[in-house]
Amino acid sequence: MNKQVQGAFGETLARDFLESAGYRFVEANFLRRVGEIDLIMLAPEDASSARTIVFVEVRYRASSRYGGALASIDWKKQRKLTRAAQAWLQKYASSLDCARIDVIAIEPATRPSQHGERHWKKHNLLWIQNAVESTT
Repeated sequence: MNKQVQGAFGETLARDFLESAGYRFVEANFLRRVGEIDLIMLAPEDASSARTIVFVEVRYRASSRYGGALASIDWKKQRKLTRAAQAWLQKYASSLDCARIDVIAIEPATRPSQHGERHWKKHNLLWIQNAVESTT
């Protein structure tokens, strides 16, 4: 499976997982010069009146060799995610909206799920909410 196909497959798995948890799809592959957001979702409604917009970075790795999916998100990638999220918010969000950046790391389930992972469609999935802090 080449990288593009693998990435699209991972994004589909992540989107299906989030939708099963009550999240609503907004947009995929939001691309600007400053960076790209794989998925943009709306969190399920809660008691507050503000919407929560969730920017999701999806990392799919065929194995945990070389540190696995999470190890590939360095400070440069975090800065690009933050800048792309800010660009989307400036264009589409209201001042009442809340936002966060999550990371979903996916690997084939070649071993039992470990601490914090969930088993989803024959894959181990680790969902880290608020994984990237804004630096503005």
